[in-house]
Amino acid sequence: SDKYGSKKMLIVASAGICLGLLSLLFIPVYLIGISVFIVLYGVFFYAHQPALNALTGFLSPETHRGAVYGVFFFTSFGIGSISQLISGYLADLYGFDPAFYMLTVFSFIALGLSFLLPERQKPALSHNKREKSVSHSSNE
Repeated sequence: SDKYGSKKMLIVASAGICLGLLSLLFIPVYLIGISVFIVLYGVFFYAHQPALNALTGFLSPETHRGAVYGVFFFTSFGIGSISQLISGYLADLYGFDPAFYMLTVFSFIALGLSFLLPERQKPALSHNKREKSVSHSSNE
């Protein structure tokens, strides 16, 4: 994510997850569909984590960064576990196909939201660094 940018990596990871889920749902030969799903989903499922961590740190104020990471991890893993509960409930009621369709819809929503994220910009100099820079250059 440092080389290509966090936003681009999130988009690629989200697209890979979507493709993996689509392959599971729409490739007619079950063994091929599940194999493609395992490869794509396996490669891209955690590929977003470093980019998302970097973007979270970049976008959060330095004084609140710990709290922002806490909320981020709670929503990622705490609330994320609720989707597993809902998927399991759907699978019990209607079978696996509706559960995976729901997961695919949520994956496409995540892909769409990743396009809305801001691009990373160079951070502005903090007040202390600006003072040191000004005082250092005036001494020369």
